[in-house]
Amino acid sequence: MKKLDLLFKLLTLLTFIAATGTSCQKGKDILGVSFGQLRISSVFSGNAAPLLVQVDGKVKDTLRVDKPNTNSAIILEAGKHKLVLINRTTKKALSTTTVTIAAAKTLSLPKFYYTGTAALFDDLTVKPTRDSMLVRIVTLDPALPDVMDLELSLYDYGSIYVPLATKKIKGVRKDRFSEFITLPNPAKLLPDVDASFILYAIEGYDSNNKNKKVMSIENGTNSYILLNNFQYFVPNAVVSMGIGPYNQGVQEPFTIFERIAK
Repeated sequence: MKKLDLLFKLLTLLTFIAATGTSCQKGKDILGVSFGQLRISSVFSGNAAPLLVQVDGKVKDTLRVDKPNTNSAIILEAGKHKLVLINRTTKKALSTTTVTIAAAKTLSLPKFYYTGTAALFDDLTVKPTRDSMLVRIVTLDPALPDVMDLELSLYDYGSIYVPLATKKIKGVRKDRFSEFITLPNPAKLLPDVDASFILYAIEGYDSNNKNKKVMSIENGTNSYILLNNFQYFVPNAVVSMGIGPYNQGVQEPFTIFERIAK
């Protein structure tokens, strides 16, 4: 009788395990159909404060200098979600957007550059006109004004200095990129000279202080457009750059994003 009781209990236990396994498998199926994943990657500037990743009002992860990416995917129900990136120290929201999660899919955000005061994303859609390039700018130097107006000229640190009256960028800030400006090939603007070493110089004015000139060629405090591989102009390039701190006679240019439009 005891053996029958033991056998009955064993059969009952095996039946329960089988049922539980089936339920778990169904749960996995439901998870696959109803949920998706979100992955986030960034590049930190210097010792920027940690960045909170908040989804629908709840902190899901924290990015840091030593962990600029979400090591594990964030599991979210399929549908639309509010994503906010927040500086953990200042509590300031630097980016707010809506992401759409597809069932059983992984959404990877474009990699962004985090400065501590801004989360800067690349623009993957704009295209320049043929044989020109698009450039936008953000200020990365704390010593520069919070808002500046920029003027561009053709310059070679020698005998060539050609102001460009139509090439101005208004309201350049520290917390977001400016609007794009179209820059033609310098060789087309100066066809009679060798344009190999001609660059687009940048001078700046403090729009909140009687338009005081704070970046100038004459004082050696200007900046200039500089692309990867130390190039001054690349046809069809889309460039997002920063104006960094003063260094050896120039407000140092810093390429954040660069791509060739097709």
